[in-house]
Amino acid sequence: MIVTLLICAYGGKYLDSYLDTNQPYFTIGLLLFGVFASLVILINGLRKISKKNDSVVKKKGKDDNFYKK
Repeated sequence: MIVTLLICAYGGKYLDSYLDTNQPYFTIGLLLFGVFASLVILINGLRKISKKNDSVVKKKGKDDNFYKK
């Protein structure tokens, strides 16, 4: 997540200096894009973790030795 934001910030700063803009338009734009991309990556990662945990919970049932006395 941090790497994505750093790459976007560096790329935006580079474009602003290369195109000689008066305001940091590219830096702001790429940082907003980086925040959105980081959130998408985070949500997808949490979904994968959630699916793994659900499959572990579903495998344990009443027939397991865990519940027998």
